[in-house]
Order: sequence, then C-alpha cells, then structure tokens
Amino acid sequence: MLSRLKTAIGITTVALGALALTFSPGHSAAQGGGPAYSAIPPAVSAADREPLLPEGTPLGSAFAYQGQLKSGGAFVNATCDFQFALFAALTLGAQVGTTQTVGNVAVANGLFNASIDFGQGAFKSEARFLGTQVRCPAGSGGYTALTPRKTLGAAPFALSSAAPWVTKIDSTINYTGGNVGIGTAAAAHRLGLVGGPGWTSNGWTGALEMGNGSAMGWQANANSQHFGIGQSTGGLYFFHTPSNPGTAESAATYDMMISDAGRVGVGTTAPTAKLHAVSNNGDIGVVGSSISGAGVAGKSYGWIGVYGQGCAGCTGVHGDSSSGDGVIGVSVSAAGVHGYSTSGYGAVSMATSGSPACAARRRRTSCRSTTHSTQRTRPCSKRWSSRRT
Repeated sequence: MLSRLKTAIGITTVALGALALTFSPGHSAAQGGGPAYSAIPPAVSAADREPLLPEGTPLGSAFAYQGQLKSGGAFVNATCDFQFALFAALTLGAQVGTTQTVGNVAVANGLFNASIDFGQGAFKSEARFLGTQVRCPAGSGGYTALTPRKTLGAAPFALSSAAPWVTKIDSTINYTGGNVGIGTAAAAHRLGLVGGPGWTSNGWTGALEMGNGSAMGWQANANSQHFGIGQSTGGLYFFHTPSNPGTAESAATYDMMISDAGRVGVGTTAPTAKLHAVSNNGDIGVVGSSISGAGVAGKSYGWIGVYGQGCAGCTGVHGDSSSGDGVIGVSVSAAGVHGYSTSGYGAVSMATSGSPACAARRRRTSCRSTTHSTQRTRPCSKRWSSRRT
C-alpha cells in the first residue's frame, strides 16, 4: 500500500509546500528556524478507502481532503490540529466562507485525512485555493501556515455542474446562449422541451409532467393579477388571483375550466353541457356576432339547439349580425332556439340583411319570439312579419 502511495505521489509531484515550523522534541510547535514540514496530497483510489457513510445518506457539501505531512524530509507520526481556509486567489485575495478547524487528526507515516465543509455556496465556476495551517501535537502552541496555497481541481463528474452548462447525457440536455434545451440543441427560448416518452396511443409524447393539484403561474400584470393554469380533482382550471406565487394570500377566482367529462365551463366549475357559460355580474352569458354568417348557431336532434336562461333584466340568448342570421336554431323534434327569462326577452335576434330567426326556422307567415315567462308572447318587428323564414 505504501509503495502504491509513493508511486502516486511521484506522479502528482504536487506539494503543499514547506511548513515554516520548528518544534522541540515531541513535535511541539513553535515559531522560529529549524526543520520544516511539507504536505503532499496523495492520489488514493476509492477502492482503497472504506465507506464513511451508510448507503442512502444525503451527499451534503463536505468533501474529503487527504495529504501527506513531512518534517525535515521525514514522515510525521503524531496527532495534529489543522485549519483550512478557502480563498479566491493563490496569493492575497478574498477569503470564501469561514475557516474550518479539524482537530486531533491522526497522522501515520505522514498520511492524514480530513473532512472539510465550506458550505453549498463556496464552489461555483470560479477557481478556489486552499490555505492550510497545522500544529503538532494537537493542542500545543500556535498554527503554522503551509505555503503556497493549493489549487483545488474539479473532480471529473463534478465538471458537468459548472456553469455555463455543457451538453450532457446522450446529448439530451444542452445549454446554448443562455437557453436550456431538453431534447433539442437549439432552444429558441430560455427553456425548450422537445419530444419525450410515449404518453398516448395516438402519438402524444410527454415533455413536461406536473403533479395533481399543482399549477403554473405568471407574475402580476398591470392590474396586480396573476393568472394560472392547474389540474386538480374535477378537471383543468384557468384562474386569476392577486396572490403572489409562493404565498397563499388570496383565493383563486375561476374563469374557465374543462371538466373530466370534457365539458367547458365559463364562470362555473360545474358545467352541465359541452359549453356552459354563467354570468352573475350583469354580463350576457353568450354573445354571438358575425359580419357574414350566423352570430349563434345551434343544432339538435332531440332537444334544444340553442338554450339561454337570463336573470332579472338579462337576455338569455342574444345574436347580432349585419348580413346573416343573428341566431340560428335547428331541431328535428324540439325547439331550435329556446330562451327563458323572468323579466326580459328569452331570445333576441337582430339582422340587417338576413332573417331574424326569432324562435325557429319554421315555414310561417308570422315570426314571434316567446319569453317563456309570465308576461306575454311578443311579436317580432312589423317589417319581418310577412317574411317567410
């Protein structure tokens, strides 16, 4: 083992430098002239070391530092105290983090091993230099610095964590010009996701996966509103809230949702139709507007083609067209257009060049729109009264 270490030391030929330290017999440290220490970091393979931590232990930020300490050319055999400090330059320079003291370190045939922890933020992409002080035996006298400081090199697998990123496993992760691409080497935005494992039998692949009950959100707009999209029990929800991401200051106001049954709700989280719009603030539930076609068109084979229900003073269905039908309802066995209102018109249709289509496309000489209320049945405008629809 020792011959293997000597060979490794000969290959590295890197020394921590001469320790300007003198000591009396017994290796008690004192300042002054005399025999010198030197420390050499040997290369020791992982196979030659016993595991220090059980399997599954979090990695943490500590690392093992091994070296070989000499005094006057002879290997030291003693128990010593070490102090390690991290710097941004080989000489002078700012210290990074705090000085780490490791006491009562056994030194046998000059070999020592110390665990050093400068914290998670100490190592980024900049070079770092290790300053070492030692005193032998432990607890005696003052520390003496080993010079020069030693450059800390990167472990091969740790190089991939240096910023900026480089292409990694199987060229699936790429960093180019500040953009990160997963599955692509040419991300046009800050994050590009292309492809992924198969997801559905009709060809969809999974590029991004989020947990149920989670949402993606945006920073506030000019009106201090944050919009979000998230999936939870019941379906997919579109909402807005004044709460900042990461806080729970206010509840979400749901604007639209798609239920598990594929129904779309606008203003409601319990849609009962393919498209269910609800307004509780005086707005019209559904508005149809067209320049050359139908504003609102509905087709049914067994029930109502278009159905509108209005609150007090509201319109159930409103269609507006400048050259076509305002509202079209087609039904084989029920009402093409059905409007229900307690105080206004159940169905209102306006057209400048087409037919009003007030109730349904039936061949009749009179067109009437029914309120389905306790008020009355109201005839359409006289200019449409003799027109067949």
